[in-house]
Amino acid sequence: MVEGEGESLLLADLEGSEEIYRLSLKDLPVEDESGRPAQVQEGMEVRVEYSGEVDLTYPATFRQPTALILTGRQENLCSLYLQVLGDLWEQDTALNEGALQVGVDLSSTRLSESEQAAVAWAFGESVGLFPLTATYEELKEQGCITEEGGFPFWEDGCLLTIEEKEETEEDTLSFEARKWRSGTGAILWTDCTARRKEEGRWGQYQPGGWAVS
Repeated sequence: MVEGEGESLLLADLEGSEEIYRLSLKDLPVEDESGRPAQVQEGMEVRVEYSGEVDLTYPATFRQPTALILTGRQENLCSLYLQVLGDLWEQDTALNEGALQVGVDLSSTRLSESEQAAVAWAFGESVGLFPLTATYEELKEQGCITEEGGFPFWEDGCLLTIEEKEETEEDTLSFEARKWRSGTGAILWTDCTARRKEEGRWGQYQPGGWAVS
């Protein structure tokens, strides 16, 4: 699954692992399965031809890649949720002040673990912070979230969460989005919706209600 376009791609493994990969397109042939030159787009399913070895960086990188083969197209849900995270980050920016880390919780979405990791990494890169893919409870267990004045508080970070809701219409996606810094510092977007277009890709989402604590 492809995230990002241009000279460098972020790829999420679709074969059950949690791995994500960085791939440079410089001097790399991009072809369809018939061997014809093709153009890669976000959300596409691809196959990387390479030496069979990877460098264990994070994201991992392929050794001696020889071609990128486009094998199909999947929905652009990663791109949609990356946009939601970016928009949410720009709201009530006082909650971001002094943050050294950003938590991203997409565990209540249909994204695979590798896709969740790819979206979190891409978002972290966009805001210049190290991303943690974790829920509120996991961050609390890790000691990131403590208490201040009787209220839970994440001194060094800010947690962004997207939670999908049960669909009531075909080709409609409903979700909530939340940015949380403390028990008294959070914003919530409710009843957000996006609709699937004719070509199978999700269109722009529409925020619903808005709440502040």
